[in-house]
Amino acid sequence: MKKPDSLLITDEAMLLLTFGDCKIFINTEENHYKFWTYRVGLDGKATFYWGRIGKVVQELEKDFGSKWRAVNEAEDKAREKLNKGYRLLDA
Repeated sequence: MKKPDSLLITDEAMLLLTFGDCKIFINTEENHYKFWTYRVGLDGKATFYWGRIGKVVQELEKDFGSKWRAVNEAEDKAREKLNKGYRLLDA
């Protein structure tokens, strides 16, 4: 699924509708209300999405050369997010 140029995520339901095929991490501690998620392609590219809920989504694509390496890098980043107070958003 291709993200529109200026996607605005307004709430958790919108996150699930937009990125429901991904693990979505949110941080609502201390009024942050931020999210972070990713998608990994078969071509070894990972696309990371993040931002504040209620603001325009930011996006970064990285080429890791293999799907295995992309998944490992994304999972490492996901662990970092969990250590920073993010939690996995349940569907």
